[in-house]
Amino acid sequence: MSKNTMETQKLHTQESLLRLSKTLRLSSFDMARWLVSLLTLQQQKCRVVEASVQGKEGQRFLVFALDSIFDCGRSNNYHSQLTLVTEESQVKAAETVTVTPLPPQQLAFMCMESAHFDHCY
Repeated sequence: MSKNTMETQKLHTQESLLRLSKTLRLSSFDMARWLVSLLTLQQQKCRVVEASVQGKEGQRFLVFALDSIFDCGRSNNYHSQLTLVTEESQVKAAETVTVTPLPPQQLAFMCMESAHFDHCY
């Protein structure tokens, strides 16, 4: 995914975010950071929590945005898939997590499949 693609592509729908996320190999926290960064670039409001989700194992990072709840995966996952939580009532014991959006340049590095840039952000 090129930096130019991320900056110019409009990502206003759940479907487009879910589709784009399938190309990434990120930890659950980095998936939340990627999503927050993209939404911030699009001037969309979002909120991140760490919570239990009924019917799913372990604590998870969730992003509330676009009238949806995006599940970024179990908190200790090193390779997560972005999914949707269908009902807010499934979310239990949520604690707000501060996630600083990345600038476009660092976001591009984060999305390089074989790179490990943990120390850059």
